Amino acid sequence: MKKIFVLFLFLLTVRLHAEIDVPADFGLEDFLTGKELKMKHNFKNNILAVGNKLKFTGTSFEDVVLFGMNIDFNGYSRKDVYIAGDTVAVSGNIKGNLRIIARNLQMDNLVVEGNLNILSPEILISDSVRTNKTTKIWSRNIQMGGTHNILYIKTRHIVFTKNIDINSKLVVQSKEKPAIPLNVLDRCDFSYISPAPFGHGLLSSKFIKLYSFLSLCFPFILMIVFTPRILQETIEIIEKKPVWIFFTGLLLLIVVPIILIFLMITVIGAPLGLIFLTFYLSLLYLYQKAI
Repeated sequence: MKKIFVLFLFLLTVRLHAEIDVPADFGLEDFLTGKELKMKHNFKNNILAVGNKLKFTGTSFEDVVLFGMNIDFNGYSRKDVYIAGDTVAVSGNIKGNLRIIARNLQMDNLVVEGNLNILSPEILISDSVRTNKTTKIWSRNIQMGGTHNILYIKTRHIVFTKNIDINSKLVVQSKEKPAIPLNVLDRCDFSYISPAPFGHGLLSSKFIKLYSFLSLCFPFILMIVFTPRILQETIEIIEKKPVWIFFTGLLLLIVVPIILIFLMITVIGAPLGLIFLTFYLSLLYLYQKAI
């Protein structure tokens, strides 16, 4: 599930319906969509929820994936939680890992027993937050408190509250060296890294690869959503004539780049050639990822 949940997120965003109040003890594979979702009961399977406004106050025994504009997670999860949204508030108890992508993030009265990864321009973490393993944060502005074990931060500006407590290790990369409370310096190994040169940015290579992959996937996901009949007919043709399709595809694999290169040489055809070449390379990239 962890490898494909992002594809489901984009696919389901175009299928938002009316407000849904999820019933108790949901027993099937839980794929939920709605303009407003209130999840306040027990979930026995993986949860994938997409909507404009999501509120989770229940208990999950498996992974939780939430995607929406406004997300409020205030529940209990025995495994991992993935959240992507515009405005996100997180509290409660998470036994597994927590991954968050948001424009604005607030965390309060939260315990994360696994690893915590955050990508958000604006972050507010209160003193009532506790993380037990490794926390990695990529942001622009951070106001942060709480109790942490190992903490890695890449940001432009960060302010630590006086009650912050870091047990093992603190690594900060920011525009200016932050003021660290004395109790933190006495207890943990602190390292400050000057900002990377322009062009490297604050995102790790993993996030850059993920963003590139999703940007290439987006046109094909739209095609799956809006033209499912065409794709189904294509599959049926492939099943009926597999040999002919194979050799035709092999021929196109060789001929298409040559045609596009000649098209790009001409003045009028250069823009079209560049567009189709980008589409062609994207298709090859997705095929390589699929196998």
